[in-house]
Amino acid sequence: MSAAPSSVESRLEVLECHFTWDLDPSRANFLRLRDKLMDIGTEEGNMWLGHIYNLQGYIHHQLGLVQEALQFFTRAAETFHQIRTSNSDEGPWLVVNYGNLAWLYHHLGDQAQSESYLSKVDALKTKHPSPSQDQLHPEVGAEKAWTLMKFSKDKKLLAVDLFQEAIKIQPDRVEWCTSQVLALVSAHKHSDTALDDEILDKMKMAKERDPENLYLAVQCLEQCAKKGEDMKDEARELAAKILVNPVGSYNGMKAILRLYRRSVSVDEAMDLAEEALLQHPDNRYLKRCAALCYKWKIVFYRDSTVNETMLDRAVSLLKEVIHLYPDSCLLKELDLANIYAKSNHSLPKAEEIYKNLLQRDLEPADRQLLYNQYGKYLKCDRQDSHRAREYQKKAAEISHESFYRQNSIKDLEQFKRGSWNTVCEEIGLSPMESRLEVLECHFTWDLDPNRSKLFRLRDQLMDIGTEEGNMWLGHIYNLQGYIHHQLGLVQEALQFFTRAAETFHQIRTSDSDEGPWLVVNYGNLAWLYHHLGDQAQSESYLSKVDALRTKHPSPSQDQLHPEVSAEKAWTLMKSNKIRKLLAVELFGKAIKIQPDRVEWCTSQVLALVSAHKHSDTALDDEILDKMKMAKEQDPENLYLAVRYLSRRADKEEDVKDEARKLAAKILVNPVSSYNGMKAILRLYRRIMSDDEAMDLAEEALLQHPDNRYLKRCAALCYKWKIASHRDGAVNQSTIDRAVSLLKEVIHLYPDSCLVKELDLAYVYAKSNHSLPEAEEIYKNLLQRDLEPADRQMLYSRYANYLHFDRQHYNKSLRYHMKAAEIPHESFHRTNSIRILENTRRRGRNRMCGEIGVFLENLEESSQPPSAGYQ
Repeated sequence: MSAAPSSVESRLEVLECHFTWDLDPSRANFLRLRDKLMDIGTEEGNMWLGHIYNLQGYIHHQLGLVQEALQFFTRAAETFHQIRTSNSDEGPWLVVNYGNLAWLYHHLGDQAQSESYLSKVDALKTKHPSPSQDQLHPEVGAEKAWTLMKFSKDKKLLAVDLFQEAIKIQPDRVEWCTSQVLALVSAHKHSDTALDDEILDKMKMAKERDPENLYLAVQCLEQCAKKGEDMKDEARELAAKILVNPVGSYNGMKAILRLYRRSVSVDEAMDLAEEALLQHPDNRYLKRCAALCYKWKIVFYRDSTVNETMLDRAVSLLKEVIHLYPDSCLLKELDLANIYAKSNHSLPKAEEIYKNLLQRDLEPADRQLLYNQYGKYLKCDRQDSHRAREYQKKAAEISHESFYRQNSIKDLEQFKRGSWNTVCEEIGLSPMESRLEVLECHFTWDLDPNRSKLFRLRDQLMDIGTEEGNMWLGHIYNLQGYIHHQLGLVQEALQFFTRAAETFHQIRTSDSDEGPWLVVNYGNLAWLYHHLGDQAQSESYLSKVDALRTKHPSPSQDQLHPEVSAEKAWTLMKSNKIRKLLAVELFGKAIKIQPDRVEWCTSQVLALVSAHKHSDTALDDEILDKMKMAKEQDPENLYLAVRYLSRRADKEEDVKDEARKLAAKILVNPVSSYNGMKAILRLYRRIMSDDEAMDLAEEALLQHPDNRYLKRCAALCYKWKIASHRDGAVNQSTIDRAVSLLKEVIHLYPDSCLVKELDLAYVYAKSNHSLPEAEEIYKNLLQRDLEPADRQMLYSRYANYLHFDRQHYNKSLRYHMKAAEIPHESFHRTNSIRILENTRRRGRNRMCGEIGVFLENLEESSQPPSAGYQ
């Protein structure tokens, strides 16, 4: 007679098997783990194959696939019989398998079969007892350890202890020793530094005992690389071995690709992945590995060349991988969105992916991952810090401890520390603050609060001039008002906002006195009076905004009024590439509604061109056509005319005569940074000579000898001249003129002159007699309290000076490291990292090992660890 159900359940509860090991019940994790186990492969000689089938059986049961679970448990038993041919058919290695089957039949309601397997477990435990009552049999301990390795860090560390107990009793089991070391390494895989010597010694011993384990071999190389050793040759030799072995996630392919990325180059990692795919074009695991390499290249190596072909290949691979892993592809879908976001033309596709994912019913851990990644996308690719903060808060509120939760909390702390983003959700907002927060104005557009950038932008706007007919003059005053408020100059801010309103009234004489063009201005004034503590005036301007929005509604609830959209776009044009592309999008929406606004069409094209200004290739024909059309619509815009000529020159057209005619027009126009003077000087330099650019600048100065903007342009031309004669052929009179101009410019731009001070040091360094003056400038600047971005630029420029002008090569590398470790993405950081990477790759400097460790730590600190299955 079968035992009573309650008695059976009591016996089941004390079994050692997957059903009692408290494994993560998350369905998403099970689906990811199922796919990982499938990718291991079933090649002969894998001592863990029975354990793989056991775990697969448990996973399929948890997923509700009972028949598949039974098949896997049966296959596990058969595999153990095949592997243990020299032993008894039934040994302690079957204890876990029989325990699983007892549980499975219990859940199926077949208590007789469940009882049968319980009896088999009892028989095995009697025949093969544990060493002690509180200790597992080594076969059981090893299988439990191997299983726990697939889960959290805590479980991995428990696995290390379980392996240790098993190895004490059976020290000759090579696969246990190897797996113990791998569990230990995996538990510390996100460490920035190499593992301690004790663990490294264990790794070396395990490698000596298990020389055919290529995954272990890669892990050993990686730890040596973390200690600063050059492992390139060994990595390449190991990669060749991996390529000729059966494909499987246990063969070390993904690990060697990671090592290539860190110690060789991301390009060679991509080449290796493609070579493997060439041999096995249909293998889904290799496609996943290749997709990961392309993601590394595009997302984490933004300084390197990423062309459309590379983006297309990444997209193609990721789409295939998503199709091949339909139940565990969330991370790959996020990767695809990330790739789209880095392409200039595919932001809508990224947005569509996120939109669909946000509507999906996800488990808490996956939802947390999604919110974290979407928050980063909003912040970095959409420049929408307000919504980014909202989603990082959502991620942090999910009570699942993970890298992503900690990362979101860190981002929120940075938001709270921001000088102008001081809203704290925890304490809530007053009704007035809530109304202010939803306004569309400079105070809510997440503009860069960097003080030195605000000074530079203030001076740039002053140089535009205030000549009649400038359709952007009201917008200029609005932005100046915001800048002055951020700089603490409140009365000046009020004057600029007032002047903006007056300017809009003058420009819009044919329209109503109060139109939608005042929405931003009134919003700014509402914020300004709120900060001044004058809540009545703030309320008054809030009411004016409400009245304007009622009288001039937006086309739809989620779309800005075209006047507001255009002003926001014009403002964002003054920021980084991502914001310029967002400006293009905003101008496009405004132009759809009011296509006759010439200044909007011109500015949209200029924003697009500016976003690509550091591109080495000519813009595609579509954008050139847009420039041509804008020029025909706006023939008096000389700045646009110069940019159009410049892009034609990129396509190797001869535009010298046209450039000279255009320069003549610019000379007779009012002086302004909008009139194209600096742009025509750049074009002269490129297609003619530094000397002709200098002559043109001097001619302009002759007409307007006191104009500071023209002095700045002339100083730039002289710097170009000196920089292009590195052989020292430039004469002293040119250097003297450059020094004189730069000193004047520094005096005329006292709050935004850092670049000119660095230029002056550069010019001094190129003179045979003025190195002490250069040294003195750098000494003073290094003692100055600078913001991170400016300090980064200083370190990078000083490093170049040390290398080229002082031949202090190691000290130069130290300052490039200082520049690189400041987490501000810029040309200067990219340049310093490139120099460090080239130094490491050449391998001739005694600092190569130190630089290698530095770069690896830098890379690991800038990206999240893998979540689940990458």
